[in-house]
Amino acid sequence: MAIYTDVLTGGVNNHETTAQAINGAATDFIGEGIVNSITATGGVAPMTGGYSVAQQSPLAMAVDVSTGVGYVTATPTGQSSQNLRVRNTATVAVVISANSSGSTKYDWLYIKVDPDDAADPGVNGDDVATLVTSRSTSSVTDDGTPPTYSTLVAVVTVANGAASIANASIADRRTQISVTIPDNSITQAKIVDANVSSEKLDLTIGARAYRNAAVSYSAEADIVFDVENWDLGSDFSTSTGRFTAPVTGYYDVTCQVRITDLGDTNTANLRLYGNSVQVSLATVVGASAGGDPSLSATDTIYLTATQEIKATMNISTSKALNVGSTACYIVINYRGL
Repeated sequence: MAIYTDVLTGGVNNHETTAQAINGAATDFIGEGIVNSITATGGVAPMTGGYSVAQQSPLAMAVDVSTGVGYVTATPTGQSSQNLRVRNTATVAVVISANSSGSTKYDWLYIKVDPDDAADPGVNGDDVATLVTSRSTSSVTDDGTPPTYSTLVAVVTVANGAASIANASIADRRTQISVTIPDNSITQAKIVDANVSSEKLDLTIGARAYRNAAVSYSAEADIVFDVENWDLGSDFSTSTGRFTAPVTGYYDVTCQVRITDLGDTNTANLRLYGNSVQVSLATVVGASAGGDPSLSATDTIYLTATQEIKATMNISTSKALNVGSTACYIVINYRGL
């Protein structure tokens, strides 16, 4: 057993300082993500900031990734897990493969770190990190081949037979670096600028609301939850029934509705959407005995800041919902990055 001190001068014994030791400060305090401010237009390109992704000019089956600095958590072969600082010094073109599958696919674009090259890099160190894509059938979960050590930059929608990629098909999935502050009152702060708000400390994000006014549904429409039980960060709108994410991360969502006398063979569907993409569906078919069946949908949704969560309802024959705080409600809580 021994106690070691990292990052020392060589001294007369020619002490060696390893890269792992130098990376210690970043590993201890900095979470992976992009350095400095990042923004997008409605969650899609054009983006600003480091590692922003945009269409090419002229349009092509490729996207351009800008310069930037980020941190990726990786375990170089034979070493311990550490946060590596990855710099992109020039715009990089990333080729998007053709799609002839017959359905829309999604290319998840990552900054990837190779563990072998991280332990034994080339002379310039430019072989350790690369930009790679993983083709998925989903825009919500990467069911393709996500790299082991990476940080996500964007998700590119690739329509069947697409001949080019435009900005509207590029969803921004970057996150900013986080800094963990070991303090009794602060567990984690998202450092964006000189001011750290309570929302950036993850302390005031979440809401619960319910439907109070009478309402009926047939064709699919948003459920407007018009009364709040609580709204910690003023992120829920009782005018639209939608929750707007104040920070990037994962949000736990639970929604419940009850239909008044659904009736025999009638069908009701409750859907959850994140950034206008359906992520959850609950269905019930009425019984001949009648009754007021309930529907519940629960999911964890990844959003970037300013994207929205909503619930919708459709019923094969127009029916009313039971209203009130225990019959028709939605609860949203921020889980974290």
